Amino acid sequence: MSNDKAGIYQRVLFTVFWVIATFGFVNDEILPFISSLRSPLFFLLDFTIVGLGLLTMRESRWAMVSIGIFTLLSLLVTVILNGYSLLFYINGYREFVGIAYFFPIIRYFNNTEERRARFVRAFDKNLYIFLVIQALCITFQFFKYGAGDQGGGSFGQNYSGVVSLSIYAVSFYLMQKRVDRNDFFNSLWANKSLIFLLYPTFLNETKVSFLLLPLYFFLLMPIDRKMFMRIVISVPIVAVVFLLGDIVYSSQESGKNDFLSKEYLTEYLIGDIEDPEGDAQYNLEENSATDLPRYLKFVLMQQLDAEHPGHVLTGFGVGQFKGGSHMERSSLADEYDWLFFGTMPYALHVYIQLGVLGLLWMVFNFWVMFTEHPVGYGRRNKNLQLFFVLVVLIVLVYNEAFRGPEFSFFFASILATSWLKTEPAAASQSTPVLKPA
Repeated sequence: MSNDKAGIYQRVLFTVFWVIATFGFVNDEILPFISSLRSPLFFLLDFTIVGLGLLTMRESRWAMVSIGIFTLLSLLVTVILNGYSLLFYINGYREFVGIAYFFPIIRYFNNTEERRARFVRAFDKNLYIFLVIQALCITFQFFKYGAGDQGGGSFGQNYSGVVSLSIYAVSFYLMQKRVDRNDFFNSLWANKSLIFLLYPTFLNETKVSFLLLPLYFFLLMPIDRKMFMRIVISVPIVAVVFLLGDIVYSSQESGKNDFLSKEYLTEYLIGDIEDPEGDAQYNLEENSATDLPRYLKFVLMQQLDAEHPGHVLTGFGVGQFKGGSHMERSSLADEYDWLFFGTMPYALHVYIQLGVLGLLWMVFNFWVMFTEHPVGYGRRNKNLQLFFVLVVLIVLVYNEAFRGPEFSFFFASILATSWLKTEPAAASQSTPVLKPA
């Protein structure tokens, strides 16, 4: 019975994943008339994830503790301290469902050999299909819209940053299972399809790709005394791909500053700090859009804290970034729409809603995800987990990829599956090499 139950849970999980992963593109490019279904459909999907989490979290004690802490903290801050309705709270709670609930679900699938074997087999197959679909979708979007935020792959428009992070995470996970570190460069060539499927990240104007690319290749190498020499040898390869990416981007952005120039990066990251509120309000009123440079938003937190004292520790409550279509927005969101609009670094996303206590919960939740391992699998995959530590640091200051379920699914699933089987000290410590993809 338990095996049948695990099989049902797995089928539900992958069904939820594919609906989440493809609805955006289908809605944008094929069936625009289904837009009205998005909110109720994703509401149902979010609570399906919660349901699966509640059914499986008994096998992940610390994840259960993390979910309990978040639920109590967010309820206290949102409903009791800030006076929002229970419905407002539930809507805001949904933004944390992916990062809180996917991990115990995936842990459940990894806690017995039979479940793990079945899950990993299906997971790896689905991930490769995902990469191929992104290549097709982003290439289509590139020729239709050019290099820009519309290149969100199957996630849909305005998901370019999230889909690029997902592509690198998925490709790295699959590649590190296949690379032979005793014959590094030949094994890279043997699995060149996984490297080739990174190309969409250079078609959608995602700047973070230029940081993820060197990390991808460097962390495929074994972490040992010879790593420095391998890095030196790899630099020309990375440099060539860098150059090609910059050429593609620049060809689409003619008339703008060079993508890698100091002037462009300064404007992109910091912008004009003389009157950010005035400029942002003007763009919002005249163009219905504005996106302040993301690092300028860190500076502007001082203004928010000064104008609304007493919220540093606990924040303003979950749901500040929701509403506007089917539910009313908060008064804070209306007042600071010029600041909240556009990409918000995830650290600020948590801080605004749950304050310093929320940031502490976030650190604890990541600690759980990086330390809880399946029974019998207690050996770290150092390269993969280091890659994901760096991804976390990037997301905290770059975008809000953990806000939705899309990237959170990959992050939690790969981390929970990354642990290697515990072996006697005398056994080989090398990672098994699989056949080329």
